[in-house]
Amino acid sequence: MNDCTARTVLAFLVIASIAAVSAQAQREADVYAALFTLRLHGTPASTMVVRDVAVPMPTVSGAAAEWLTQFDDVPAALRLSVSQPVPTRVEPLDVGLFPAGTKMISEQVIRQLFAAGMELGWSTFRQRYGSGWLSLSEVLFTPDGLDALVYYESHSDSLCGESAYLWLHRRATQSPWSINKRIVRSMS
Repeated sequence: MNDCTARTVLAFLVIASIAAVSAQAQREADVYAALFTLRLHGTPASTMVVRDVAVPMPTVSGAAAEWLTQFDDVPAALRLSVSQPVPTRVEPLDVGLFPAGTKMISEQVIRQLFAAGMELGWSTFRQRYGSGWLSLSEVLFTPDGLDALVYYESHSDSLCGESAYLWLHRRATQSPWSINKRIVRSMS
């Protein structure tokens, strides 16, 4: 293989890799948009605040058998993924994955806001941002791309919040997502 052919092959591989990453990001963006529309009842993106780093999706390995039955109808590939010791990575989330107008917040800013206590922290947070923030995991997909699982934590007051897994499904790769099931992990 000469240098010109090797560079052409390398360029093709780089372009293919970028296209695959872009397609994955678009699938994740579609799932996050569905979460905002379906679970958060179309809350305007301009009022949404999302933590800028993906939270790790908690493993279900070792969970109580009775609670695990809620996952029985979730596709096997997703059940297997969420049973891994670390189902998703903790990585920065790109604001481009979310509807235009979504605000991102860092853990450092959250800590600073609440350093003086919960009551003052929530008062300051509401003045600056609105009602609360979401922490989201990366999205897990089935190999066919028709089912997805995402974990979220909503924080809206010192005594109000929830964490849950959402199983989303679509009939075809170009169809819109719908929420098949919400599996609550905690609620206050």
